[in-house]
Amino acid sequence: MYLVDKMSVSVAPSLFDLWAEASPWNNDLAFSSALIVGNPTLPYSDEWTVPALPGAETEAYEVAELLDEVPLVGELATKDAIVERAPESTFLYFATHGISSYYDPLEGGLLMFSATTLEQGWWTAREIQNANLNAEIAVLSACQTGLGRSHDAGTIGISRAFQIAGVPRVVMSLWNVDDESTNLLMQSFVRNLENEMPAEALRQAMLETREIYPSPLDWASFTLFGTPR
Repeated sequence: MYLVDKMSVSVAPSLFDLWAEASPWNNDLAFSSALIVGNPTLPYSDEWTVPALPGAETEAYEVAELLDEVPLVGELATKDAIVERAPESTFLYFATHGISSYYDPLEGGLLMFSATTLEQGWWTAREIQNANLNAEIAVLSACQTGLGRSHDAGTIGISRAFQIAGVPRVVMSLWNVDDESTNLLMQSFVRNLENEMPAEALRQAMLETREIYPSPLDWASFTLFGTPR
């Protein structure tokens, strides 16, 4: 038996945040303007080997259908377009490559999007935390988006950057994830958000995914960072 069999689990950014006030989850508001990104076209780099993510593209289309939105995929998933639209979006969903860094969590922690060169498409944690975001939730459907460097005020990294920028709830991953199982889990998560708070919606998604992918490696990577309600 696992903890998720009994209760939902979330990670507080810091002890201070346990007493901080946050607006209750409002699915109507969250679903009103979603920015969904999947499988950006990443240019060739001599220093990096970055494979395409066809599963993430399928995931973006299927999640977008659930939310009645048009996703940004391939060449349309540019950093410029995302940075422009993100402040106006109430639901952020990124199915792309993510990088975390213990040694340089603000510059080395990043999400990858389309651009002329690979490096120009990096949205770093430092840039994210300086953005003015108004989303109810951000889903970082990428590898290791919950990692970074431990600090007195919590973990410094991509997820914390979104919280500092104004997003009270971030769904983050703790290890490398599989395309197929992640797609199933995320579709279930979004469907459950219609009737459940985010932490409980993620728990239900884990239980449903576990029925098909029983290994915890496939269903237990994601957790909710921030307020569970």
